[in-house]
Amino acid sequence: MQQNRNVEDIFAATPLQQGMLYHALSEQDPSAYLEQYTFVVDRALDGPAYQKAWQKLTDRQPMLRSSFHWEGLQKAYLVTHKTASSPVTLDDIAHLSAHDQNTAVEEWLRRDRDRGFRLDKAPLFRVHVHRLAEERHRITLTLHHAIADGWSLTILLNELNVIYEATLAGGNADLGAAPSVRAYLEWLGKRDHQGARGFWRERLSTVGAATPIPLATEGGSGSTKGQSRSRSLVFDESDSQAFRAASRKIGVTESTVFSAAWALVLSRYGALDQVMFGETVSTRPAEIPDVERTIGLFLNVLPNVVEIDEEASCRDWLRGGTEHKGRGAPAGFLSSGRDAAAFGSSTGYATVFDHGRLGKPAGWRGRQRDRKQLH
Repeated sequence: MQQNRNVEDIFAATPLQQGMLYHALSEQDPSAYLEQYTFVVDRALDGPAYQKAWQKLTDRQPMLRSSFHWEGLQKAYLVTHKTASSPVTLDDIAHLSAHDQNTAVEEWLRRDRDRGFRLDKAPLFRVHVHRLAEERHRITLTLHHAIADGWSLTILLNELNVIYEATLAGGNADLGAAPSVRAYLEWLGKRDHQGARGFWRERLSTVGAATPIPLATEGGSGSTKGQSRSRSLVFDESDSQAFRAASRKIGVTESTVFSAAWALVLSRYGALDQVMFGETVSTRPAEIPDVERTIGLFLNVLPNVVEIDEEASCRDWLRGGTEHKGRGAPAGFLSSGRDAAAFGSSTGYATVFDHGRLGKPAGWRGRQRDRKQLH
């Protein structure tokens, strides 16, 4: 790698990225940790200008020019390349009926997932545009989760729109320099890992292992032993709005309500007054400059211990859960994979709450219908 003149930067992959790579390679599943985001925009689209905008975005954002390398090394490294070509393809299916268009798109999405990515070859994303009509296009962004989280997706799409509009006007977007993920990695290296290990050992000393998933017993039809599986629950627009409104009324986040609902399921099936499960949390420290504008994987999986208080009101119980999570934040950077001794068997599986709200990119003309997901 050192002899490759197309290398801009090299640093060790984060513990979560290391774990993703391990599972993806060991399971030999091309769709492992592959994310597909698809949405419809109702506007005319200049194909060459759109492709050029993605290339400019790739030139701007380091993570879009990155790949992973591990052969002959003790751990995986993230390599940012000086250049990488953005793979944007166009497919005109406007001549098909609405039914045949849907069939064609679904078949394409299936093939796209089966295709996967070569993790040691940049870029680890691609874009496909299905032209449905003169002023309607379905756009699919496929990327590997190891290079970006959901927050990053919103940043990417907003910057893309600014660049696209500037390209249409024959100019260049003034977005300033893109922040690098290196600042986060340096921050992570300076944390008190020993103190964090002590925090989790004490917190989990009387808890034990993660609460088993209901009906997923070893050897049974629902067994998940030794396997990696995922299940998704998708909320439509009306359900999503109702869910957000209810969370705001109580005064807690949507992810808190989701975690509480899962805790109740575990409690009811197991007749338990305390449950524990892995929970995916965001790790964007406010003290890092421009962290909210940085593209990368700012996530971690931590044990969430929930006490079921049958005497408390729903509002008080949910708010108490929020306060408890806040107290664990100083040790939230510790990796359950790298520091397994501190966590024991507390995170055998993990829940993920994905807001899925791509939003309407700033300046984007026309309507954009988002696919909202709850994982």
